[in-house]
Amino acid sequence: MKMGRSANWHLLLTTILTLKFTDLMEVYQIRWSIEVFFKECKQYLNLGKCKSSYFDAQIADTTVTMLQHIMLSYYKRITRRQSFGGLFEGIGKEMVELDLVSRIIDIMWKLIEVISSMAGIDFIELQE
Repeated sequence: MKMGRSANWHLLLTTILTLKFTDLMEVYQIRWSIEVFFKECKQYLNLGKCKSSYFDAQIADTTVTMLQHIMLSYYKRITRRQSFGGLFEGIGKEMVELDLVSRIIDIMWKLIEVISSMAGIDFIELQE
């Protein structure tokens, strides 16, 4: 397979002879994203650098590294509007709107609570 204008050819081998080219590329894309994930975790988040001899500490260090990567990736996608196939692009605006609506609803409930206390009405009964 030749990628772009490069003069170099790339070879992908598989033992599944019935696999279509598009399916092969999807599998390769998933595998490549896993490779990039581990490279970033090792390079930037010090994955595998835990010097503890306890198994639980090694598991905890790996778990914390994975959580850091998830949080940083999510932050990057939200702030830079980068996504996997436009997934977060459509959700981004919707999440901002939902957050705004939930804040307005919270403010309205607090306002109703203050008004009901000033009027001498029990807030819980008013909610029911």
